[in-house]
Amino acid sequence: MPSPPDPKRAAISQYWHSTGFTGTIARATLRTLQFITSIILLGIYGSDLSYFPSSTGINSPGRTNWIFAIVVALLSAVTCVLHCFLTVKRLGWIFWDLVLCVLYAALSGTFGTAYLGAVEDADRRITQSVQAMRAGVAFALIGMGLWLVTWIQGISWCCSARRITRRTDREDEEDGVEIGGVGKVSEDN
Repeated sequence: MPSPPDPKRAAISQYWHSTGFTGTIARATLRTLQFITSIILLGIYGSDLSYFPSSTGINSPGRTNWIFAIVVALLSAVTCVLHCFLTVKRLGWIFWDLVLCVLYAALSGTFGTAYLGAVEDADRRITQSVQAMRAGVAFALIGMGLWLVTWIQGISWCCSARRITRRTDREDEEDGVEIGGVGKVSEDN
């Protein structure tokens, strides 16, 4: 009797399909855009952070916002690089996409409240360029959107992989194949 097809193998084969919303091309495009966004944010906030020691005291409370921005951008870049080398098949990675989306939302809110609209003198003095900070807010919003789309994409892939696994399980049950240690006898016997 031939060995039954592995439902997990059927689901993972769907991971490598190239078309559609959850396909390889869409995932690679999103990860590339996320990586580019994080590198741009590293440049924007990193240059301003290097400006801090000469402009204000070292213990300036505003400095933590720039450190937070750099940490979010670094986590994003590292995640994108890891996704290039790892096959992401676990549900935990999907939740990590949501965590990064929330971090980008917090980053957008932190700098958006200070640099969108009328900018106070205190906020103007601690940055090299208000326009760069506004661009940083725009890129943080773009990053938040990209991580949200990736999270939705991961959930879609998870649901479609589960549907494929269920379909494979049903086909095996109909054929009378033993699944998971529970014997299933065909109607022929």
